[in-house]
Amino acid sequence: MKKFLITITALVFLMGVSQVEAVTFPSIHINHSTSGHQIIGRQLLTTTLVNATANDFSVGIVSTSTVIVGTSNGTTSVQDFVYNYYNPGSIKYWCNYIHTSASNPVFTAVNPSIGTVDSSGNVTYVSDGTANFNVTVNDRTKDAACSMSHTTNKYSTTFNGFVSTSTAKNIVSQMDAMISGLTASPATYDIYSAINDSTHTYTRNSGLFASSGVDMTAVPTYTSAGGTTGNGILVSPDIVISAAHVGLGIGTTFYFVTSTSTTVSRTVIGASNVGTTDIRVIRLDSPFLAGSGVTPAYVLPPTTFFSKVSLAAVNSIMIPVIFTNQFRTLKIQTLYGDYYNSQGHRIEITELQPTTKYYNWSSTTTDANHNIVVVSGDSGNALMTVVNGKLVALGTWHFSEVAPDVSKYITEIDSAISALGSAYSLTPIDLSGFASY
Repeated sequence: MKKFLITITALVFLMGVSQVEAVTFPSIHINHSTSGHQIIGRQLLTTTLVNATANDFSVGIVSTSTVIVGTSNGTTSVQDFVYNYYNPGSIKYWCNYIHTSASNPVFTAVNPSIGTVDSSGNVTYVSDGTANFNVTVNDRTKDAACSMSHTTNKYSTTFNGFVSTSTAKNIVSQMDAMISGLTASPATYDIYSAINDSTHTYTRNSGLFASSGVDMTAVPTYTSAGGTTGNGILVSPDIVISAAHVGLGIGTTFYFVTSTSTTVSRTVIGASNVGTTDIRVIRLDSPFLAGSGVTPAYVLPPTTFFSKVSLAAVNSIMIPVIFTNQFRTLKIQTLYGDYYNSQGHRIEITELQPTTKYYNWSSTTTDANHNIVVVSGDSGNALMTVVNGKLVALGTWHFSEVAPDVSKYITEIDSAISALGSAYSLTPIDLSGFASY
């Protein structure tokens, strides 16, 4: 059975300035397992400490269901998904807890007549009702509730597959095909097999999981000002987007590598930021035209992605995205959702657990309790996905696991491009052939 971590995340500014943001996500996520339909409700955890810091801990609640008995009556479609459904069925619902602290938590059942909990956070159903549990780490306590029930004659579903016309199927199928039969290692996720930043000669890794069928030449390998920080991504023939806080400016040289490992350089002749976002629009001195060996990435159409991929798919099936970092590796993560705060529209990816199929492809560093996806120095590197075999830029790293959502700022970015004197603009990927919800 798959288990997914739902956490309240402390976000840390990648250039070293510690900062905590409150993030609000949708309250209900649809999940699935081989044994039953799961609904995960995001619990609002509370703390007894008034001034919680970035060193505070998070607790995830995994809502679990098991179909004990049931007769299959066929299949049904719900947005992106196809389910087998059972009626009648007997289903048991309970929760387990996952923490992201380096210290061992202490779990306590407030009302053990409804549910008990062991030292690892595994909950045992006792009777129907709402069970409350406390989790304590270093004198800090968080609490959360879990709904426990054992029902009979219940309509239930199990995940079968994707609707054939769904964007989710397209993205997941492509990613799964790329890593099929491969093991995550430097041999399969290093973008280059040879690197020389002094002579600016680079050899593309033919074993890279995305080397077949996906043009990655829009991703620069190095800049004269930031090295491997702030590389960004080419989104039109003479325009790179990067992180504003990295501040790459006029005179900076970008180095791109063609699919045949030829290095091509361009120099920055203009740059501007998009409002108060962390998006920096950078104009190069010469465009990459057709036949140049470097191909700009697409962007998502404004406001349409979440009408083509349901939020249920984002939060349960885990839509894969790819990203680069200061180590010039290409890693896989999963999209968690988008949200808006004082700094604008954001995209966040989720931390993966060892049971998740993309886990071994996801991180630069791991420890026993936390999967570290993006670290200081990765700012401005690209977050992307692949649709219909095309590279699509989602944004560039701002906070750990967070990037500004480029699709929400297409008008503003195109205006900045024009103000910088470029004749080009962003190109949204065509999603018209996919189902809408």
